[in-house]
Amino acid sequence: MIQTYPDVVLNAVNSVFNCCPTVIKNDLLNHLTIKSVKRDEVFINERDRCDGIYIISKGSIKLYLKKAKKNQILLFKTVNDIIGIQSAMSNDNFNYSASAMEDSILAFIPKLHIEKILMTYPNVFFSLM
Repeated sequence: MIQTYPDVVLNAVNSVFNCCPTVIKNDLLNHLTIKSVKRDEVFINERDRCDGIYIISKGSIKLYLKKAKKNQILLFKTVNDIIGIQSAMSNDNFNYSASAMEDSILAFIPKLHIEKILMTYPNVFFSLM
């Protein structure tokens, strides 16, 4: 069965993994899921288990720490940025929360598949960094 993806997802995967052969990109596309996130929706909470990475295909995301009275913003991420690579590589939980600053589309790739790809094609590491 051939799956079709929105152009924004294809463009993001091609951009992030630009130094990888088409076979790797196709393999990644076959293992990703698309997640739509509404404005202000929290999709990662601090201390959640990291079971994969997110590639921002459309929109913008803020990463922050929850403080008693006010959230401390750590980073803003936008199209073609990756969320979760550090936590996935170190096998840690997320050390921040993440929410959409606008309606966004994310491509989620499971950690097990990222590890498999890295073992089979070590050059993928350079695309992720």
